[in-house]
Amino acid sequence: MAIRRGFLPNLARLLASKPLRTLAQGNPSAVTEGSPVWNFAPGSRQVCKRYRKGSIDMRSKLFLVRLFLVVTFFTAAIGIKQTHADSDAYLIGAYDKLRITVSDWPPGGAEFKIRLDGTFAVNPSGYLSLPMIGDVHASGFTTQQIGKAVSEGFRQKLGAMLSPTTSVEIVEFRPIFTVGVVDKPGSYPYRPGMTVLHAVSMSGGFFRRRETDFPRLQRELVAALGDISLLKTNMDPLIGKKARLKAELDGKDTIEFPAELTSRQDDERIARIMSDERRLMEHRRETLKAGLDENARIIAAAEKQKSALVAQEQAQDQQIGNAKRELTDQSELVAKGLARRPVLFSIEQRVAEAEAKKRQLSSDQLRNAQEILKAEQASRELRTNRHTEIMSLISETETELMQLEQRIATANQLAKNAEMEMMKSGGEVLPVYAILRQQGGALQEQEAQESTEVRPGDIVRVTLLSREQVAQRVSLQSHDVPLARAASLPLPTAGEP
Repeated sequence: MAIRRGFLPNLARLLASKPLRTLAQGNPSAVTEGSPVWNFAPGSRQVCKRYRKGSIDMRSKLFLVRLFLVVTFFTAAIGIKQTHADSDAYLIGAYDKLRITVSDWPPGGAEFKIRLDGTFAVNPSGYLSLPMIGDVHASGFTTQQIGKAVSEGFRQKLGAMLSPTTSVEIVEFRPIFTVGVVDKPGSYPYRPGMTVLHAVSMSGGFFRRRETDFPRLQRELVAALGDISLLKTNMDPLIGKKARLKAELDGKDTIEFPAELTSRQDDERIARIMSDERRLMEHRRETLKAGLDENARIIAAAEKQKSALVAQEQAQDQQIGNAKRELTDQSELVAKGLARRPVLFSIEQRVAEAEAKKRQLSSDQLRNAQEILKAEQASRELRTNRHTEIMSLISETETELMQLEQRIATANQLAKNAEMEMMKSGGEVLPVYAILRQQGGALQEQEAQESTEVRPGDIVRVTLLSREQVAQRVSLQSHDVPLARAASLPLPTAGEP
């Protein structure tokens, strides 16, 4: 049975039509001329007219039942197909380029009107910036979902009853990236069906050196190994210094050297480093103790002087009291005419001298208190300065150790690279592949083979392992498995020891 042209579009319009629902609810008056049901198929007008007049016969009822079954079947089929397609559809991401065309047929118009037609790139935030409707979230959605979102945006912007038709086509996928031992690492355009081997081929294959580089690689290896030995030698005094500073900071009497030194204390150079640090710690402790003891002696002498000044002040108070009482007695006698006034002058002079001496004693007591405070402050400053000095020295030592560790790591990598290149020249290494893929907002690493398909945005990493490393990683149980096959077996990351 042939399907009439325009049947599926009309069917889609019919599914969303109110008249079909009102027919099912027994309200034929809602079906008017020009409605989707009225013009849906041959014979539908007559059925609707009869239904509205209440004179519908059995044949018309069968027609409506068949129509309902057809609508239900197509709805289920379209839904199943769309669900299956969405589950396998490609999800748009940043830097994908899309061609978007938006068109509609305005009411009363004679031809389609193009609302938008152009190529747009998804920005790093995952949005498309489109004219008229602004930003549309695209990252993580299919082209069909983006098309629906764009249609709805234009429908709201234009104030239309029906959404315009939107087509979304991927013009250019986001690139893939290659890193590691390839000749030209970088970003490359993605093509559907691309595999790891294709990515390596686009990068120029594995990195290759000229045969004349072999002597230079040997020199680089020897130089790198020499640098590692020298740097490790320079680290030992710093390790001992750090242990000594921590012992001083904690107020310990002995230094707890780490196993890096104690395991080699039979070595004359290590033994000398540990001995020098112990002597230096003892010297610094004695220097600090001498400064604190000196301040303690000053404080003790000042305390004795303070006691003497207090006693003198008490004696002077007693003399002043006696002189004032004598002055009072003599003043009464002078007032009665029993004594001469010149006697009072000598007594008043003695009172004035005693009070002046008392003021001098008070001034001496103040200076004595200041000396005590100064000595106590000097002791506190000695401890504070020593603590600050130790903290500063620890920070400097840790910085130097970190720099040496970084230089050792760099020298190790140079030696490893030189050794790997020498082994590669002799055919003693095998490639190992891994794919780093953005999933859940983070890069997830997975092992890969040459035939593994890559996706847009993937990072293909290529490393090299020696045959011995490959054999160790795959834990070969017998020698029946050729070592050449080891590269195709599951491997951990090449960064493991």
